[in-house]
Amino acid sequence: MISKLKFHLKKCFQYIRNNKNIDSFIKNLDVNNLNIVLTSDCDHATLKRHKSIIQPLCSNGIKITVATFLCLEDDKSPLAKHCYKNETTALDNKEFREFLLNMRDKYGLEIAYHGFSQISNKRIIFEKGLKLFREYTGEMPYTYVEHGGLKNHHIDGMCKKETLAFEGKNISSDYYILDILRENIKAVWAEHDYLDQNKENYLLEDFFYIKDGLNRFKRHKASMLSNQISRASNNSYFFPYTHFNYDLFDINVGNILERWDIYSRSKAFEFLYKLKDNGANFLTVKDAHKLWLSK
Repeated sequence: MISKLKFHLKKCFQYIRNNKNIDSFIKNLDVNNLNIVLTSDCDHATLKRHKSIIQPLCSNGIKITVATFLCLEDDKSPLAKHCYKNETTALDNKEFREFLLNMRDKYGLEIAYHGFSQISNKRIIFEKGLKLFREYTGEMPYTYVEHGGLKNHHIDGMCKKETLAFEGKNISSDYYILDILRENIKAVWAEHDYLDQNKENYLLEDFFYIKDGLNRFKRHKASMLSNQISRASNNSYFFPYTHFNYDLFDINVGNILERWDIYSRSKAFEFLYKLKDNGANFLTVKDAHKLWLSK
């Protein structure tokens, strides 16, 4: 109880200290006609949190790609302890599923595949998840977003074995899925592939590329975005990656799109709406990938 109180007091002080800086940044933002591909992974986000963020964004013309699991499992692994039922919502939750489908059909939200569950899944289970995804949504996923840590950068217990940096490309492994991805998925984010270049003008070619016979894409860490956008050329592309329920980032200008709790959500909304007012075009990964293919 005391630690929770200390956490909220810290955030209150950060909010008071940095609120004026955030307001000034948004007010003075003058870059025009950007192309924004906002992605969020479902980790840690409850149904209530998803609704409170996705509904207002979508209804105001902010398209989003949301990567979601089919279900949550518990094998007592670190991955199972990191995301778990009642803390993270998956597509097997009927209310959550119907909400996402409504946002998709009404506003163009993209539902991406985040794997069968949050733990390591053998290829037979991974493939089962794709079939369930089609059963739940009426279509195969266009986009797949890997979940978990990166092999050799995080402990193995926090890395899903079917990820491409672990056993996903090993044809002799029970976790081999490369062929499944080639046959079923149009756009893949894998191996923690972040775009960390420091440029004024990003093109689609900076994000999409072909590797391992897969159409793959890079993403920006959302914490990098505000600094880069303030210097961006008009019509530049950005692919910010966030989690709608990860609340441990400090409250400051750099983390506008990393904080979606009661302290910072309104500022994230203001930031995105200001970009929209300045002519920003919001796309899903699917939208952007099709544009790249057409060039």
